[in-house]
Amino acid sequence: MAKHDSIPVSSSKLPLFAPFAVPKIGNMATAWHEILHLGTKQRHSAGSIVKVEGETCFDLFYIDEGKVHVVFDTIDGRMRSVVSFEPGSIFNLAPAATRCEASGQYQCMTDAVIWQIPGKVLHDPVFAARYPNLMLSVIELLGTLVLTYHTYLTDMLMDDFVTRFSRFLISLSLERGSDEFPLGMTQEQLASVFGVHRATLARAIQHLKQEAIIACFTCRRVEIIDMERLRHMAHL
Repeated sequence: MAKHDSIPVSSSKLPLFAPFAVPKIGNMATAWHEILHLGTKQRHSAGSIVKVEGETCFDLFYIDEGKVHVVFDTIDGRMRSVVSFEPGSIFNLAPAATRCEASGQYQCMTDAVIWQIPGKVLHDPVFAARYPNLMLSVIELLGTLVLTYHTYLTDMLMDDFVTRFSRFLISLSLERGSDEFPLGMTQEQLASVFGVHRATLARAIQHLKQEAIIACFTCRRVEIIDMERLRHMAHL
């Protein structure tokens, strides 16, 4: 396997969400451990949807264990993951802060332990004065969400799929430290992550093979044979 000691591409030049296709947010809200006693502990199984409706619509949800994705239904009836919240992060923050409902659902990608915290604490001046670190955490997380969605939408609107797919491969290669690595998901699953038809993904794979940029692309093995040209495809 080829190692990446000489790859000149800095991860800072990649889109914020590039390393995982679905942008990850995690380990940013550990200060919230101070107020978990105000919340209710929940356990969710992998694949389940966290109910955020009615009285809970504007509550906060702290992930103690597990992984939760924001998912949307696509036109063809599939669910597309947009953002991944990891342990140590808060989700449903924007609706809680603005008291405006948001579209999409929160789906547990793994078994998860989640604390539901009343969203009204964000609007309590006494609470804000007592827990200034939490308020700073709110600002940081909201800023990260804005930047994540901005980068995501910009990339979606400005780049064609081959460009985005090339960036995805580069970032995975950098993460794994090799030009050869397992993908860990089927092409159908990857197409769903990107929000495209499987045929669109298949055409991109075939194009990179015809250009002699990748030699293999399966669930168990991806092999990049021309990193320089792949970077060119990614406009990096």
